Amino acid sequence: MFRRLSQKQHEAPSQVAPDEDHFAEIIEALAGTGDTAPLLDGRFGRALVRLVQTARIGNLDHLGLIATLSKEASETAVNTIWISHDAREMTRAARAISGAVEELATSTKAIADNSAESATLATQAADAMTRCAVDSQAASDAMTVIERRAGDIDDRLNVLEAAVAQIGAMAGQIEAIAERTNMLALNATIEAARAGDAGRGFAVVAEEVKALSRQTGGVTEDIYKRLHALASETALIRAAAGDSLTAVGEGLGIVRSVAAQVASGGIAMADVAHRVRCLAEHLARQRAATAEIAESTSAIAGKISKTETEVGAIDTRLTGCEAMSEQCFDAAPTLAGFARIPADAASFKHRLAAILIGAQPPQITAQWLNRDSLDASLQNFPGLRDGGRAERVAQGAAEAGSLGGAVAAAVARKDWNDATRLYRSCETALGEVIADAVLLLQAAKDAA
Repeated sequence: MFRRLSQKQHEAPSQVAPDEDHFAEIIEALAGTGDTAPLLDGRFGRALVRLVQTARIGNLDHLGLIATLSKEASETAVNTIWISHDAREMTRAARAISGAVEELATSTKAIADNSAESATLATQAADAMTRCAVDSQAASDAMTVIERRAGDIDDRLNVLEAAVAQIGAMAGQIEAIAERTNMLALNATIEAARAGDAGRGFAVVAEEVKALSRQTGGVTEDIYKRLHALASETALIRAAAGDSLTAVGEGLGIVRSVAAQVASGGIAMADVAHRVRCLAEHLARQRAATAEIAESTSAIAGKISKTETEVGAIDTRLTGCEAMSEQCFDAAPTLAGFARIPADAASFKHRLAAILIGAQPPQITAQWLNRDSLDASLQNFPGLRDGGRAERVAQGAAEAGSLGGAVAAAVARKDWNDATRLYRSCETALGEVIADAVLLLQAAKDAA
């Protein structure tokens, strides 16, 4: 068949092939607007137009698929950025926890050592209080003896006072005898004087009796004075003995109370020593567990750091995927204006997220949409009815770019709250741009 067609073309080339200039003009029209109606009609023209339309739709589908893949890669890269950020924060937290746990282990060891020492001191104090209780009991026994001896003194004083009273009575009797003797001597003197010379001898005896009576009266008076002094001293001794007995009774009560308190304190101190010793043993076990926790936390921090590195490698690969997608779009600038918008929007969001977490410096180009490429694509589809979507895409891209610049500025001044708020607003604006761009691409397919 092809041989017969070749022979026919060879035999009558002017009837089969169009003029070369005219054919070139048709190709240029197809490459431009795609409108060949003014240049070529008939069955061949219609078939050629359908072929071009099919190729355009296929190219748009392919570019749309590339844009979707690039957008998803960028969205995945954004997620990996958040994962990397969270991993970095978890690493910091794990290291902080590890350090805190190590400090806790050190403090626990110090507390355990102090508790063991306190237990020893408490045991010594309990032993000392036990000895003190024994000494207090001995003091109580001694004061009981003193109290009993003080009672004996009081009994002896009673006997002494009775003897003094008896001596006083005897002195009174002696005084009465002396007075009677003196009276008898006086009467004898009077009778001797009446007897004259015969009573002189009797008078001498009477005088001596009177002198003896006076001497006896003086001695009796002296005995009274001494008995009075003895009675006064005995009263003072009784009062002192009573005070001593009272003081001994009070002291005995105090000593017994102190002995009871010391004994109770000794028991309590022994219990405290036992509890402190148990605490020291528990802290020793806790120290071992704390050291194990610190080691595990440090290992977790290492694994999280490794995960962060691996996530960073994934982000690098996804960024490379974005770059390859841009190369595909740059290879078809007249069609890519529609298709690349979702990919460019997601890539802008990716860069912005990296700035927000500090992975990149706070510098970003706000004008991320290639308006010239978009306008060129619109010109290649004269029958496109976009319903104003192209303008909304341009306005949304400008708004998102402005918000992105504000995010970078907020990060530069370390206003993280404002930066996060602006990022969320920019994310919403980019989502609306992507939605309009997808509808715009579908309209371009319909117009092709």
